[in-house]
Amino acid sequence: MEKKYISRFLRKVFVLSFFIYAGSNFSQSITTTTISGTVPYCAGVAVNVTYAITGTFSNTPTPNVFTAQLSDASGSFSSPVTIGTRTATTAGSISCVIPFTTGTSSLYRIRTISSNPSLFGSDNGYNFTVNAPVISTPTILVTQFCQNEIFNVSFTKTCNFGTGNVFTFQLSDPFGSFTAPTTITSYTSTASGSFSMAMPVGTPAGAGYRIRVVSSVPAVTSADNGTNILVSVASGTPSVFGNGVWNAYCYLGNNNFSTNYQGFYTENALNIASTGKWVNTNSPSTASAVNGLAYSGCPFGNTNYSVIYKRTNFICGYYQIDIAGHDDQVYLFINGVNVYQHIGCCDAHTNVWTGFIGPSTTIEFRFTNGSGPGYLNVNFVPVNPLTFSPPATICSGSSTSITVNSSSTATLTYSWNPASSLNTSTSASVVASPTVTTNYSVTGTDAFTGCSVTNTILTTVNALPTTTIAATPTLICYGATSATLTTGGANSYTWSPAAGLNTTTGNTVVANPSVTTTYTVSGSNNCAVISATKIITVQTPPASPSQTVFGSGGWNVYSHFNQTFSNYYGFYTENNLSFNTQTRWNSTNGPSTNTTTSSGTAYNGCSFAGAPWSMSFKRTNIPCGYYQVDILTHDDNIGLYIDGVLTFSHAVCCDSHTAAWSGFIGPATTVEFRLINSGSTGFLSVNFLPIPYPVLSPPITICPSTSATLTSNFISGANYAWTPSVTLSSPFTNTTLA
Repeated sequence: MEKKYISRFLRKVFVLSFFIYAGSNFSQSITTTTISGTVPYCAGVAVNVTYAITGTFSNTPTPNVFTAQLSDASGSFSSPVTIGTRTATTAGSISCVIPFTTGTSSLYRIRTISSNPSLFGSDNGYNFTVNAPVISTPTILVTQFCQNEIFNVSFTKTCNFGTGNVFTFQLSDPFGSFTAPTTITSYTSTASGSFSMAMPVGTPAGAGYRIRVVSSVPAVTSADNGTNILVSVASGTPSVFGNGVWNAYCYLGNNNFSTNYQGFYTENALNIASTGKWVNTNSPSTASAVNGLAYSGCPFGNTNYSVIYKRTNFICGYYQIDIAGHDDQVYLFINGVNVYQHIGCCDAHTNVWTGFIGPSTTIEFRFTNGSGPGYLNVNFVPVNPLTFSPPATICSGSSTSITVNSSSTATLTYSWNPASSLNTSTSASVVASPTVTTNYSVTGTDAFTGCSVTNTILTTVNALPTTTIAATPTLICYGATSATLTTGGANSYTWSPAAGLNTTTGNTVVANPSVTTTYTVSGSNNCAVISATKIITVQTPPASPSQTVFGSGGWNVYSHFNQTFSNYYGFYTENNLSFNTQTRWNSTNGPSTNTTTSSGTAYNGCSFAGAPWSMSFKRTNIPCGYYQVDILTHDDNIGLYIDGVLTFSHAVCCDSHTAAWSGFIGPATTVEFRLINSGSTGFLSVNFLPIPYPVLSPPITICPSTSATLTSNFISGANYAWTPSVTLSSPFTNTTLA
């Protein structure tokens, strides 16, 4: 038993000695040979580390693990960083990742170690460069923004960022400090590029802002953009419709009506004329205070913008909207509904929409500008959609139907006034029974807006005709005067008989019948025909004597019912050479009232009363003599013609003229007095005074063989003959020597 124990002990000693011997004869080593990839390496990239070994590595009692370690930035492995592992006992390649937290250095090395046995291998034998991720200086194309304005920030990077990395865009304070930065936006991304964001609402106005980019995997902060940024505060609330005015909200961007809001101005007038607020080649942000508020908000450029005009609380009415001009696209929204749009520019559009607009209606015009000038001109034209059946004319006691029509698509309720003579006052069609001509009004009300329009129609009521007739004068002188017949009390008239009338229709006709005639006028107003009559009495001037005939041994007195001796009415005769018309007829009543025959024939012809009138007194075959003609009195104008020559005239009345003319008158002499009366009384009194001739010098006594001068007064135009002529020196002159 003791031998067995000794034998087992010796075997154990032998085995232990064997292992000790083997360990001392088979030593292990690890050599890092290659690192895959292109230098310099970026932090965060994957690399393969290849290693070689000598000796045997065991998985007993635990599996052997080869670990790749990264030195610090100076190449020291005093605090190495594990970048990959491989469980194996053989040489090979370890898949590794250079940590994102690795700082930039050109002195890095990698080594491989094992766990069984625990052995430190040699490093790769040379320095290599690792670059940490870097964010470039961000680029911003514009440096002037409004709150909530959208813009892009671009940047590049070197090396990669880790999964789940977040790029945060930070805004400094107004002075460029990032002590308490404001986050503009964040993107979860590992890629660089251009990123869209909006300037935060509530950013105070300032001119010294900067922007930088910060990453999370790894934590990297870029430099700021390097240029001061101006942030302005947009004014106005784009969702609000102007109350009785247009709020014009401005945005950056062509056809953009939701982002990059800049500011607003107002337009008080109902019609929009942007060119009255700002020059169309300038920016809407230059809008003046003409007819509204000037622009308030962020300034922006002359092109690439959009404007929204918003308004409510309109004065009730029915309007036609005309777009007088626009550049570029234009859109119209009524109560939020797009009712019209035109893609294009620079033309006009009539009646793009018609309808009721009221206090609760919202209207929105949008127009946009891409390049060049920009403008919008809009006119609101009040129109009336109500029309009627033709106006009616009815007879008293009858009725008529009246219908109102509406061109509006809206459903209208109607109210007629006055309603007392209508069968209903609320229908589109009514039956009217007025007793007098009535102007009916109808009001149509739109249920949606509560707005109304009114129109009127006249219904004419014709009473039964009351035809009347009047004549001026009723007594006419055929061929010299005419009568004017006037009627009334009806609408249309017919006259009969037609003889002597200038027309047979109308309310006034001129009658010049040759004989006394009864005229009848029939008046009608489409209800009845009523007639009336009037007698026109006709007188006829005498056919002879002719007005050119001078009375032989008496006066032919021709009367005219005007002042020009052209409207011949009649005549009478006066036998006496000297005469006074007032002994024949009353000077107030006129010559046609002469009925006295004591010194001539009575008046024969057409009657006339009052003035004006004119008379011609004509006579020849007057006894030879030398006469002095005295005009004792006259009213009005008087003229004296001897043998057709005017020898005396006086243009005013009521005086006398002694010796108006003197001279010889014989049987062949024609004498004419012309009397013109312009008003009131008229008369003429004339005296022919015969003067005995010749008048000789007194008788003379002489001695024989002496002589004496004999004298007769000188008479113009007279021939002289002395008898006996034997002892006379000049027997044929008014003075001779005897």
